[in-house]
Amino acid sequence: MIVNKPQRTIEKEMSNDNPLVSIVIITYNSSEYVLETLESAKAQTYQNVELIISDDCSMDNTVEICRDWIKANKERFIRTDLITVKKNTGVAPNINRGNKAASGEWLKVIAGDDILLPDAIHEYVDFVLLTSCQACWARTKPFGSDIDIVGDDNYQNYQNKQCQKIDRELKYQKREISRGWFISGTGLFYSKKLYNEIGGLPEEYPFADEWPFISKIIYANNKVYLINKYVVGYRVVENSLSHTKEKISINDRVFNDTKKYFYREGLLLLLKRFDILYAWHILCDFQYMTLVKRYQKDGLMFKMILLLSPVKWMSYVSKFFSRRK
Repeated sequence: MIVNKPQRTIEKEMSNDNPLVSIVIITYNSSEYVLETLESAKAQTYQNVELIISDDCSMDNTVEICRDWIKANKERFIRTDLITVKKNTGVAPNINRGNKAASGEWLKVIAGDDILLPDAIHEYVDFVLLTSCQACWARTKPFGSDIDIVGDDNYQNYQNKQCQKIDRELKYQKREISRGWFISGTGLFYSKKLYNEIGGLPEEYPFADEWPFISKIIYANNKVYLINKYVVGYRVVENSLSHTKEKISINDRVFNDTKKYFYREGLLLLLKRFDILYAWHILCDFQYMTLVKRYQKDGLMFKMILLLSPVKWMSYVSKFFSRRK
């Protein structure tokens, strides 16, 4: 662990109009791209930042790269900290270690292969000071050699739909997040106060960090506000936790933890809302995906399960009439 600058110095750097922001970089076997992430943190136009790197027992030389870079660039930051562990624990525990070590009033978590655009922290801080919100989300720009996996146009259409949902009232967000609405953690920015109040990320779902955590934020009566600007670069890498070219190759750990969360907590949220149709719909979806993953193939027989969902039928009917207009 590398730490520099004492706590008394940090306290002097914190003020209402110039809050200290902790950039928390989470890494695992990130040696190929982590220097780009670090340089993007260094290049921030907002100056009052500390840098926390939390590594999840990388098997490559990620830690050595980060340690050398910190030695050469630590004066740029109010404080730096490099956290290592002896056992791989998953994404959620890794984020928690970084966030708990952070001294900032605000937390910006970023993966060790993504990048912050130069004005990212400035945009976040200006927004939260203006709105007095505790959590916000900004657009992310996909990049990388494997961008064809998602397709730039498709990704932008997806983000446009996300923005329409985020730019709504808290009641609507509660309904949608319980129905499986996915908000990418890549664009998220939140206060350390909020993080502490809700108890951080649930570590019982180590590889499904986003849905459980953002559900906790929203169901603690905190609306996620929208910054309708691009502030983060999201690297698309084949065979990452999030993206693969084949649907049946969705990462097992992510799928299993997401399914576990739904059966333990998500289903109960829907039933408490008397949202029975969507509860059944998601159960059908999980059963379909379980079969696809088990047999490593897709087919008509598996898709028949989806037809048991009234929500799926309503979707088909809606698409049919929208095409006729």
